[in-house]
Amino acid sequence: MSTNHNRIRVADLETNEPNKILITNEKGELEFNDVSELQTEKYNALDCTTEGKALDARQGKVLKDMINNISTSPPSLVNDLTTGGTAKALTAEMGKTLENTKLTASIATDPETQIITAVEEDKKVISRLKLFNWWNWIKKQPLKWSNTITINQGNSTNPPLIIPTGVLTTTPVVGAIETDTTSIYYTSYDGTRKNLSDKAIFSNTTLSINNFGQGFIGLQEFITPVVTNSRLFNNGAKQFDSYSIFSNIILSKWNSNVTSAKMELQINISNSVSPNSWFTISQFEANRSDLTAGLPLNIVLSSDLNVQAINDKYVFFSGSNLNFVKSDTLSGRTNNLSIDNQTPLKTDMLVSLRIKSSLSFSNTTQYQDFYGSIPLFQMTKK
Repeated sequence: MSTNHNRIRVADLETNEPNKILITNEKGELEFNDVSELQTEKYNALDCTTEGKALDARQGKVLKDMINNISTSPPSLVNDLTTGGTAKALTAEMGKTLENTKLTASIATDPETQIITAVEEDKKVISRLKLFNWWNWIKKQPLKWSNTITINQGNSTNPPLIIPTGVLTTTPVVGAIETDTTSIYYTSYDGTRKNLSDKAIFSNTTLSINNFGQGFIGLQEFITPVVTNSRLFNNGAKQFDSYSIFSNIILSKWNSNVTSAKMELQINISNSVSPNSWFTISQFEANRSDLTAGLPLNIVLSSDLNVQAINDKYVFFSGSNLNFVKSDTLSGRTNNLSIDNQTPLKTDMLVSLRIKSSLSFSNTTQYQDFYGSIPLFQMTKK
């Protein structure tokens, strides 16, 4: 193989000819060539990285101007987070302050936001969804204010305060204001629930039905007195009026020894201190096998009552008998007025109310087999 292409003669090196440059010709051989014949491509920009291109003089001028414009003095330092300026720099101490105060951008969960005790700062943020969930949660909490609450005055469209109709608490809560479908109530300092409606004639919140087996099998009857010989109609000169009687029973115990139960709301109207004629105005009746939903069971015994006293020793009454399964009409008259009063008046009538429980026992038990609290029993004028 020939190696002449990478050799050069010594005589050629001794010619001492100016403006010559050593190049490799197209055959790969070394030879001298005139510098004037050398061709170099120029480029008029600062973004080219291709080998073999020469920078145009105009771009050299651009580079020189850029170098001249570089400030050799350091920027002024600012040691706070309020000073502005494009030629100023923060100190390292301010960088440390930013690091210590930055948020982690971790979103707090619902349990982390729905809290009632203080927690240490964790630099978490709350999303719009978590804020919405928190507001719904806070509206359901019992709020306790440490200062006086002043309610805005009402107007023709919006009342200042709304207490929705609900169910009265089983145990009265001191200071509570409650409403149900009958009236509005306030519980005083001694735990007594009072009716705030001027139509309330009688109200009792401490009653209960507490029946123990009498030790034999079969039907057993129990009486729970509500009010005895009270002048409940003494609320005006009229000889006729309309009333509403309501009782709410929360049955919490019904043992298997009791196979069936019947509960009757009964009334007696008389001007005698020894009433002996009772009328059932509302009732509930069921078998224990009917308790598919279990206990507690809410039982309502209620009735509308229309009363009229006349001068032939009778008091007539009628009303709507509302019970657990159906509604019907009831009417009757008292027949035990004192014969020494020839002109009975409504205001003289003695009213007694009671709840009669008739229970069928399958065992000879003497334990508490049937129990229910009565958070409210009341009579109101319609």
